[in-house]
Amino acid sequence: MDDVNRALFDFLNLSINDAIKSDNPIIRAFATLDRRFGRRRLDAFDDSKEHPLVKTLYRFRCKAEGVKIEPNHLVQRRPMNRLLLVTPFVGRKR
Repeated sequence: MDDVNRALFDFLNLSINDAIKSDNPIIRAFATLDRRFGRRRLDAFDDSKEHPLVKTLYRFRCKAEGVKIEPNHLVQRRPMNRLLLVTPFVGRKR
C-alpha cells in the first residue's frame, strides 16, 4: 500500500511527460487515466512493451474515450474456456 501511496503522491507532482517516462509502472498507469494524456497521445501510445497494469488501464481509457486500438496494441489475454458465438452483421440502414 505504501508503494501505491508514494506513486500517487509522486504522480501528482509530475508533468504528464515525466509521468509517461517514469520507471514506475504505477505512475505510468495513472498517467494513462489523466486528462492531460489526451486523445492524440492515446492514438500514438504504444503499449506493446508496457507493464500489464499500464496496458489494462490504457485499454480501459481507450474504450471510455471511443478510441480504436490497433491490433499491435491489444493486451494479451488467456484463451477463453467457453465458446464465443459471433453473428455477422447483415444489412445496414443508412
